[in-house]
Amino acid sequence: GRHLTRNAREASLLTGLAFDKTGDRLSPSHAVKNGRRYRYYISHRLMQDTCNKGDGWRLPARALEQAVIEALCGLLRDEQRLVEQIGASSPDATQIRHALTSAEELADRLFTASSDEQYRLLHRLITRIDLAHGELRLRVDRPALIGALDAGQGRSKDHEAGGAIDLIIPFSLRRRGVEARLILSARDRASHTAAPDPVLVQMIAAAHRAHQILISGEAASINDLAEITGQHPSDITRLMHLAYLAPDIIEAILDGRQPTELTAQRLKRLYPLPTDWSEQRQRLGMTVPGDR
Repeated sequence: GRHLTRNAREASLLTGLAFDKTGDRLSPSHAVKNGRRYRYYISHRLMQDTCNKGDGWRLPARALEQAVIEALCGLLRDEQRLVEQIGASSPDATQIRHALTSAEELADRLFTASSDEQYRLLHRLITRIDLAHGELRLRVDRPALIGALDAGQGRSKDHEAGGAIDLIIPFSLRRRGVEARLILSARDRASHTAAPDPVLVQMIAAAHRAHQILISGEAASINDLAEITGQHPSDITRLMHLAYLAPDIIEAILDGRQPTELTAQRLKRLYPLPTDWSEQRQRLGMTVPGDR
């Protein structure tokens, strides 16, 4: 664990958690081509020279890790399901709100944390990931989740007894030999972002309107712009940087294809975003064009 999370160039977050449909452990591996490092999770039997190499799995690590993180963050942000799962029996509104706030903060941490912290959080909350035909099945440790949210008081005995929450992620694979590219299914993406988020879209539009007012000369400063738009200068400053998002990020938001964690509230909290588009995509959890 120390080697993987501290000394490796890029931590393999799911080491020890993921298994293929035969029950074989998926182990981290990598290849270097033209000076570029590609990470994978492969069936352990593929590492054996004497095994049949035709029935194993080799999945791109970044896509698999992102799918797992998005699924877990989706649970943390699904207030209705979360309340059901943590088991507030005769719910105290203050306790529930505390748990939901903690869940949102945990989702933010999981999404933006260093690989070291992501590794620790995933291994604390997830007991097993199974790769079956057409789906990934995550087993979330319910007591660990309750503990992470400080939601122990007020839960029912039935939920104390229950040890796991199952999350299922539909996907498809495009194979080329033992190489496989993981593709989240359309219905899975629809469950996350069935339609564009109107608040997020309006915020992006407002950022571009403010930017246009400023560069047109109608406003000479942020203070002038704040007066024209009726907003506080600090709010204008936080809004303006969204006008410099990468075009593909803006397109994804307009199409409703952004990660489920990328809400207007969270985007505001990420100020300031880097100006480099590649760093923006990494910070927001967006797929980098051409990334394997």
